[in-house]
Amino acid sequence: MSALTFHSAERLADDQLAHLFNRGYTGYYVPVTLDATAFRAMVTANDIDLGASRVGERDGAPVAFAMLAIRGRRGWIGGMGVVPEARGQGGGRAIMEAVLESARARGLATVDLEVLEQNQPAARIYEALGFRDRRWLDVWSREAAPLPSTSGPLPAVEPMPVAECLARHARFHRRPAPWQRDLGSLQHWADRLEACAVRDRRGWVAWTLFRADGRLLNLADLAARARAAPAALEATLRDALSAHPESTLTLINLPADDPASNCLRGLGAVVKLRQREMTRAL
Repeated sequence: MSALTFHSAERLADDQLAHLFNRGYTGYYVPVTLDATAFRAMVTANDIDLGASRVGERDGAPVAFAMLAIRGRRGWIGGMGVVPEARGQGGGRAIMEAVLESARARGLATVDLEVLEQNQPAARIYEALGFRDRRWLDVWSREAAPLPSTSGPLPAVEPMPVAECLARHARFHRRPAPWQRDLGSLQHWADRLEACAVRDRRGWVAWTLFRADGRLLNLADLAARARAAPAALEATLRDALSAHPESTLTLINLPADDPASNCLRGLGAVVKLRQREMTRAL
């Protein structure tokens, strides 16, 4: 059997990369189906550098990929997979080694990734390559349903300019946000986002930043000032849900110990998936 050869992902068109991406996630724990347009949106929103990303070929056919996103000297693996017929032959580790070599060549200091807790084969590859756990991340969901009654009075909610949310992002997030919810990603979605917020005489207290797509309410960011009363964040989240009562809520990669978890749980949301956020110094 011939060895894999590697090249830049930018040598393939978006429709070819989307096809390879889908095949690489065949049998995955979560269905993945992207067309060329959705693939390009993912690349743009997450700052994936196709020139630095790698595709592995065997006998001229693409069989593996690893997408590398870059922001400054930070990198992130925006997807890694091997097509079904090439699995079990070391392709996963080989494509990761190739993309880490690419990251070093670009002068990156670190590379991060997430892996579902049940995806032990991929986790073993990452551990063997020197990735170490940083924290647990939760994927939340809430089916459309009436909101539970409040336990007490809530503060008034008002619209907040999205630009003001983004300008205050660092001050309202005491720890770095996961890549897909970090400021870089939010900026790409800014023209499609809405925000509702609570403020007091000192300024903004809490906000919910969201994107409504048909029957899906994507929560892009939940933020509250340090030592803010939980009711402030609850009020903003209730406002967003009330404005879209027939939508299913989804929120990806909220740190498991984030205070917003209690608010989500109290409104009937549940953790559907859990991921290990891992990092590696280069």
